[in-house]
Amino acid sequence: MTRKPHPPGTLLLGQHFCLERCPHCETDRPTLELKATIGTRFRDFPTAWCFYSCNRCGGVVTGWGETWFDSGDRPNLIDVEARGFFPAGRSVSPLLPESARHYLVQAQQTLRQPDGCLALCANAVDAMLSEVGYPPVKDTSLFQRIETAAGDGALTRAMAEWAHTVRLVANDVRHPDLESSRPTAKDAARGVDFVEALGEYLFVLPSRVSMGLMSKPTDLPVGRATAGDTEDEPES
Repeated sequence: MTRKPHPPGTLLLGQHFCLERCPHCETDRPTLELKATIGTRFRDFPTAWCFYSCNRCGGVVTGWGETWFDSGDRPNLIDVEARGFFPAGRSVSPLLPESARHYLVQAQQTLRQPDGCLALCANAVDAMLSEVGYPPVKDTSLFQRIETAAGDGALTRAMAEWAHTVRLVANDVRHPDLESSRPTAKDAARGVDFVEALGEYLFVLPSRVSMGLMSKPTDLPVGRATAGDTEDEPES
C-alpha cells in the first residue's frame, strides 16, 4: 500500500524525535534519541509509545502515534506521525500583550542562562505593569510601581511580594557586587514561573471571563442561572 507523504513540518516517530526545544532544558533543536518502544492496543487501534532521552540534560520525552505491529508483535516506527508528546514544555498564551510575550518567550528560552533569564523576567514584569496602567515615569522605580499596583488592587499582596523577589534577584544581576551570590537555574525557573502566573492573573483569566460572559444564555448548561434570573427562594 502506498502511503501519502506527510506535509512539511510533520512530527514523526523514529530513531530521533525532532522537537524545536527540549521541554526539560530548553535546548534549541535538541538531540532526542530513542531509548525504548512499547506497543499497546485499545479498541483495535494499535499505538506505539516511544521514549526519547535528551543528549544534553538526560530528560525523557514520550511520543506516541497510531501504527501497526509486525509479525513479532513489535510496533512499526517507519513513517509514523506523532499524535502527541509529553511533557509539552513551557508555552506563552496568545492572550498576553505582544511586549510581554516578547520578553517571556526569551526568558523561557534562556532558563539555562540565569543572569539573562532573570533580566528578561524583570523586563516582562515591567511590560505587564505598563499594559495595565502603571507605565514607567520619571523618578518612579519598579518597586514603587509594584507597590502602587498592589495598593490599587491590581495585584494581591502575595503577588507583589513575589514580584519584589524577582525584582531583587534581577537587580543583583544588573548591579553585581562582591557580596551578592550568582543566581542559579532554580532562581531562573522561579522567575519564569512568576511571570507566567502574573500573565495568567492580569491578562489570560480576565480574557477568559470576558469571553464566558459574552456567551449566549442558550449556550449555558441546562439548569444554570443567568445574570437576569432572580435568586432562589430560601428553603423553609
